[in-house]
Amino acid sequence: MCFAGTACDLTGGQWLVQITSQGPTVAGQLVDPNTIDLDGDDLEYLLAEPDDPEDHLRTAHGHQVISVEARAARLLDLGPDAGRVFYAMQDLETLRRTGENIYGPRTS
Repeated sequence: MCFAGTACDLTGGQWLVQITSQGPTVAGQLVDPNTIDLDGDDLEYLLAEPDDPEDHLRTAHGHQVISVEARAARLLDLGPDAGRVFYAMQDLETLRRTGENIYGPRTS
C-alpha cells in the first residue's frame, strides 16, 4: 500500500471497495465481482467524510467518494503539490527528500 493509503487506513478511512474472504464489497455490501473494476479506479476511493472538500468528491457505485490521494492530503495538511509525495514506489529516504524539495527542510 502507498503512503497515502497507509495514512488513510491508520486514521480509520473506509474504502469504497474491499476484497473479503466472501468476495468483493462496495461500502460493506457484497457485490457481483463483474460490477466493479478490480484493476482500476474502484480500488482508489474511500467513502466520503464530512471534512472532505466538496470539490474533490465524486459519486461511484451510488456513494460519495474521495480519492485516497485527496483524503491523505487533507489528513496530512499538505498543499497542492501533495501528489508528488504519494508515488507508490518511494522508499523512506526518497519520501524525505521529496518532502524537503516541496516543503523545505525539517525545522525540528
